Amino acid sequence: MNNTYYIRDAATVSRRIGDETVLVPVRQNIGDLESIYTLNGVAAALWDRLEAPQTVEALAASLAAEYEVTPPQAASDVQAFLAEMASLRLVEVQDHV
Repeated sequence: MNNTYYIRDAATVSRRIGDETVLVPVRQNIGDLESIYTLNGVAAALWDRLEAPQTVEALAASLAAEYEVTPPQAASDVQAFLAEMASLRLVEVQDHV
């Protein structure tokens, strides 16, 4: 079992506007308005779960249970989402909870 956990970056503000979730990173107490990100429904569901530390396995299991996707595809999708979010510094990677 993997002991890597992911959680939302504390310096990222998220708001639900209509059917979309919008992310705005805050750097040095200023919203980075040139780096606003909009999440689709599945990505927003994953973002909501990242309020508390989560593993890839836990996120993939919840994704597979909620949507019509196989567990291997859910794991692949979650890994891709987390990699992108980490590269944008919108999630933090932790080795333990």
